[in-house]
Amino acid sequence: MAGAGPVGSGLTGPSGLGLIGPAGLGLIEPAEAGSQDASKTIRLGLLPDADSFPFIVAREYGFFDEQGVTVELIPFQNAIERDGALHSGAIDGAVSDILACAFARAGGIDVRITSVTDGRYAILASKTSKVRSLADLKGASIGLSTNTIIEYVTDRLLSRAQIPATAVNKVAIPKIPVRLQMLDAGKITAACLPEPLATVAVISGARLIATSDELGIAPGVVIFRPLAIKDKAAEIRKLYAAYTKAVEKINADPNAVRDILVQKAGFPASIRDAFVFPKYRRPVLPSKDEVETVVKWLKDKGLVKKDLSYEDMCREP
Repeated sequence: MAGAGPVGSGLTGPSGLGLIGPAGLGLIEPAEAGSQDASKTIRLGLLPDADSFPFIVAREYGFFDEQGVTVELIPFQNAIERDGALHSGAIDGAVSDILACAFARAGGIDVRITSVTDGRYAILASKTSKVRSLADLKGASIGLSTNTIIEYVTDRLLSRAQIPATAVNKVAIPKIPVRLQMLDAGKITAACLPEPLATVAVISGARLIATSDELGIAPGVVIFRPLAIKDKAAEIRKLYAAYTKAVEKINADPNAVRDILVQKAGFPASIRDAFVFPKYRRPVLPSKDEVETVVKWLKDKGLVKKDLSYEDMCREP
């Protein structure tokens, strides 16, 4: 593919799919900021998804440097590892979702949503299956990560098609690259994947069945530990200033950042020209309705019993 760089540190699965490896997604290289006090370094956890991409662009274009803030981007392959690192204090914040914040708050772990992120989630059918619509998924296996944004989007899409969530066989596959591999190998009938890995699946032959765009929701968020918000308030504001420049860059000229998808974010070269970027927003808190809808879903499933208000969960840095 013209202009495509190497797959970075991505792993290659049995079917030749380039996948994110442990050292992928930004290569864990901290931005340089001169004599910046190490105690003021922001350690931010990322997942292999479109929501995280603006932070990688901010680093690669030197926007963190321009703001005088040191940021370490720490990659994780699943939400469980990311949340464990956040709860233990190994990272200051993370690209996450409203559900993860609600679970933490209900469990007595104090984290706060500081902004939304923008991504896209898709239900895809294996190229070996006969699934052509959501209705065809009744009784079929669908790979996802349970009690996460992935399951939330899956349930919302099924509900929109008047299909009970209990009508499908949910298979817990927490690691996103493994979920992609199993879909490609036909070991599961369908899967819910975030972008850009949903595009990887389509290129490999999977059929796109439905996306979160149909719901008009974006429950992805950035969350921080309150101690970081208190002790690194100025640095977090600088991080967001750099993030704003990154989203403006992507929105204005998405073709200019396509090489970063492959060379620095570690995604397969096959998606370089095919991936359709979401329209990224400047940092803003999620709407009250979005947060309350997620909390209701969690309570209806019996996953959270504690009452959680919008004010409990959201805070501008």
